[in-house]
Amino acid sequence: TAARKRIPARKFAVPGTRKLPIHDPGHVRAAAARFNQTHFRSAKERGTAYRKIIRAGHNFGMNMQGFAEKYHRFA
Repeated sequence: TAARKRIPARKFAVPGTRKLPIHDPGHVRAAAARFNQTHFRSAKERGTAYRKIIRAGHNFGMNMQGFAEKYHRFA
């Protein structure tokens, strides 16, 4: 909780509500796994979160193909 508050908002897939942290590979994997369980306020917010998770995964050299195929409709 205290450590989560120190993470900059830009390091979350949903910065406004600080949902789905994506600041390291472990958190990117967790964000991708919890994507479908997360409540988003709008379709635009869901699409933005999707793109940020994909981008973060690629930045860490992760294979995001399975996530991208499963949720490509949010691109």
